[in-house]
Amino acid sequence: MKKLTPFLILTLSGLTGLAALSAGPASADTVQTANLSMSVTATLSLTVAVKELVGGLPTGPDLGTTMNFGELVKDGTNAQWGTRSFGVFLSAATSGRAYTITGTMASPTSGANTLPNATLLKIIGATKNGADITGDSFNAAAQSAVMTNSVVYTSSPAGDSSLVNLTYGISGANPDGSAPFPGWVGIAPDFPGGEYSSTVSYSLVLL
Repeated sequence: MKKLTPFLILTLSGLTGLAALSAGPASADTVQTANLSMSVTATLSLTVAVKELVGGLPTGPDLGTTMNFGELVKDGTNAQWGTRSFGVFLSAATSGRAYTITGTMASPTSGANTLPNATLLKIIGATKNGADITGDSFNAAAQSAVMTNSVVYTSSPAGDSSLVNLTYGISGANPDGSAPFPGWVGIAPDFPGGEYSSTVSYSLVLL
């Protein structure tokens, strides 16, 4: 029995060593995962804000959606014109879908009388977070504000959100007597009096 004891101890020690070798290096930490989800609602919005321009800059409080040009100036036999002008700011967002903004406005009327085509529209620019937008387009020249479903702004192909700045005024002739925009017709000094009004509407259309 005494001769068997060393043999048993050696055998047990050898098995322990083989077990350690077969286990290999220490295993990596176990990775667990957790899932999460959320919903992002697609945006399709167009808002408008109006401010009066003083020295070419929008100043004072928001005027909602009202542009009141007040009494037009009569200066001899020259066409009547407005001393006030307004900035209209169109804010568009479409969740990255390309779009256009169209405008519609009829000539201002008072009863049976309709003003000639003297209301001017000019697009100053379009920005996103205060920076110019790449790939968008618009007509930067003075144009008639009287239009029907006319495109005034086309977004970038990426559908960047935008703040489009337009100006409106009642225009007389240029200092040299030329038309301030194509199709302009001045308001004659003897044009029938009255409170003239119209409505401008804008539509955001996905492309």
